[in-house]
Amino acid sequence: MLACCRGKAWVDDASQLGPDKHARDIESLDKYALERWEVILHFMVGSPSAAVSQDLAQLLIQAGLMRSEVGDAPCITSAGFQFLLLDTPSQLWYFTLQYLNTAQTRGMDLVEILSFLFQLSFSTLGRDYSVEGMSDSLLTFLQHLREFGLVFQRKRKSRRYYPTRLAITLASGVTATAADSTSAGFIIVETNYRLYAYTDSELQIALVALFSEMLYRFPNLVVAQVTRESVQQAIANGITAQQIIHFLRTRAHPVMLKQVSVSVCVCLVSQHVCSPLTSLSLSDPSSAPDYHRPDQTVGTGERPAAVHRGSAV
Repeated sequence: MLACCRGKAWVDDASQLGPDKHARDIESLDKYALERWEVILHFMVGSPSAAVSQDLAQLLIQAGLMRSEVGDAPCITSAGFQFLLLDTPSQLWYFTLQYLNTAQTRGMDLVEILSFLFQLSFSTLGRDYSVEGMSDSLLTFLQHLREFGLVFQRKRKSRRYYPTRLAITLASGVTATAADSTSAGFIIVETNYRLYAYTDSELQIALVALFSEMLYRFPNLVVAQVTRESVQQAIANGITAQQIIHFLRTRAHPVMLKQVSVSVCVCLVSQHVCSPLTSLSLSDPSSAPDYHRPDQTVGTGERPAAVHRGSAV
């Protein structure tokens, strides 16, 4: 492997350490990488079970993806919500660039860590590499990559690590992953502002909850109500109406897209944000079979409406 610029030659042969008793296969590395990356995304949307290091939380704030008031926990910004709408490779690129922008303020050698990132992109998935010969700065960087899910290291003091697919594809220009494809085409919004999200992804559910009120949760399905108050609260938190519209449009159920125009979502958000006299025109929602006012309580025994009765965003 080549040595770049001022960086030291990469010690890429771990054979001197002997066989790894805790070797990881490609499947387990893929699972680990996505789990670690999703912890960061869950932290951004305020999931109580997601915890990150102080360094990572500070990086999210410095990157403008989250903001923090004195005495309050960090919360997502408009830029952070836009970040969550990106595919995973784009998120990785943006996050890595933000990290590099602040690397020197943390006393790290920018050329050295750039060289290491370049070397990682040429590593072999499923193969272990030695940490021998790494500087203290690179070892610190390795721990950050471990938290991001770009490398697997069983313990902080382990003498070997495994690059994950996220690290190897970081510079490959890949624009979609298997995880991204599962987040598309799962939302139906009715003209009564009822939202059905056919997903079991905790992250996608948390994203929906940022601008709606959760009503029910079933296996592979959550039911929510988009209200004027929930949208205005999202806007007060820095999320724009255009971002909500984009989120609904890009995740509209494919079957429903064939039946109605995606412009319904524009009217949906507009009617909750703007005055009824100035909002975009939409047929009276009270005429819908399952109409409920946004402030009206729905009976707990009520079943979710059938798919064919909804209007796609």
